[in-house]
Amino acid sequence: RSILAVQGMARYPGVLTRIDPFPEIATGTGMRSVFGEMATVSGRQTGNALYSMLPIHSHDVKPYPIASMGFESALVGLIDAGASDVAVVSTLFPSGAKAADEAACGTFLGRLRDSYAPTPFIACGNLPEPPVVTAGAFQAERAGSIRSWYSCEGLHAVGSRTVQTELGTLLVTQYR
Repeated sequence: RSILAVQGMARYPGVLTRIDPFPEIATGTGMRSVFGEMATVSGRQTGNALYSMLPIHSHDVKPYPIASMGFESALVGLIDAGASDVAVVSTLFPSGAKAADEAACGTFLGRLRDSYAPTPFIACGNLPEPPVVTAGAFQAERAGSIRSWYSCEGLHAVGSRTVQTELGTLLVTQYR
């Protein structure tokens, strides 16, 4: 039961001379997939992706309520985990964000988590420590400098580790 969240994926859909990593990963792993576009400029599309061995019921892209040149957003996928659904977010916080913008993004994720309650909720990406306003709603799981946030309802992290790959560092977390 694997789920993979990828942030800041760059694609060139429609450019036949470039390999599109989004469908390539899905085909290579046999996983279901959804893509949440953040921006398209001159044929270069950036966004977040979710891949899952489990069915993905629905997905939605939620832009952050801040002014940012990067068009950062949260891709939320509702995944059928058997006994219950799990809401999984693949997100990219703004690079070099001011403390107020980072706090606004954290608060936004807290409200997003509340909108899915009591469904278990996992957020993956370049996340800081959960802000004080969401500390009751989230626990942080980390390995090295990489972390994920998860709701305490229905989830318990039983371990995390990082894995170095050719594409970057992965945070692997097992939940029960």
